[in-house]
Amino acid sequence: LYNGAIIFLFVISYLLASRNMMLILYISTLIFSFYFILTKKKYIQGVAFLLVLFLVVFAIWNLFPQTINRFRELAYTQFNFQSQAKESHYAGDLTPDQWNGANFRLAAWQCGWELFKEHPIKGVDLGDKNDALLSVYTQKKFQFAIDTRKNVHNNYLDILYSMGVAGLFLFLTGWILLPLIKTVRYRDPLAGLMILTFALAMVTENYFDRSMSALLFGFFIPFLMSGVSKRLPEKANDYPGYRVR
Repeated sequence: LYNGAIIFLFVISYLLASRNMMLILYISTLIFSFYFILTKKKYIQGVAFLLVLFLVVFAIWNLFPQTINRFRELAYTQFNFQSQAKESHYAGDLTPDQWNGANFRLAAWQCGWELFKEHPIKGVDLGDKNDALLSVYTQKKFQFAIDTRKNVHNNYLDILYSMGVAGLFLFLTGWILLPLIKTVRYRDPLAGLMILTFALAMVTENYFDRSMSALLFGFFIPFLMSGVSKRLPEKANDYPGYRVR
C-alpha cells in the first residue's frame, strides 16, 4: 500500500510539474529509503524498492518529456521589466525571451524587497499591500505583472513587506518554529517533516493570497499539533507533568 502510494505521488508530481514538490518528494523518498535499508537491514528489499522507483521515474520522464522544461527554465533567469513577451508553458517551446517561473519570480522578488525596504518595521499594512505592489510594478513598467495581477510568489516576502519585520517574526515563531519545537519534543518526525514541507513550499508561492490555501494551512498545522500533543514519549517519566508512582 505504501509503495503504491509513493508511486502514485511520483506520477502526480509529474502531472503537476511543480519543481519544489518534485524535489521534496524525491529527496524525502531517498532519505527514508536509505534510513529503512540501514536501520532494518533489509538490503534486498530496499534495493529492489529503489530500483522500482528509478524505473517508474524513467518511464514517467519518457511519457511526459515536457516536464523537463520546468527545470530548463532555471537556465533563463535574465529579465527585463518592460518585456511584453508571453509567459512560457512547460508543454510548449521554451525560449530565453519569454517570461517563465524562474525569471518572473526574480523580478517580482526584487519589487517586493524594494517595497519592504521602504517600510521595514510595520510594512504597508495588509489592506494596502496589493495596491502598494501594483504601484511598484507601475513604476518599473512591469506590464506583464500588471496585466496578470501577479503577487510576489513568496509567502515570507509577502508578509515582510505587508507587515514588516515584526509580522514576519510572529509568523515564523507561531507557524513554523514553535510547531517544529513541539514535534521534536514529542518525537514526531513525520509531523515535523510535513511542517518543513509547508515551510519550503512558501519560498516560491504566496499561499495566503488564496482562500483555499490559507484554509489548508489553518487546518493542517493545528491538526498536526493536536496529534503531536497526544503522543506519549517512550518513557512515561519524560512526559511533562507526569511521574510514575
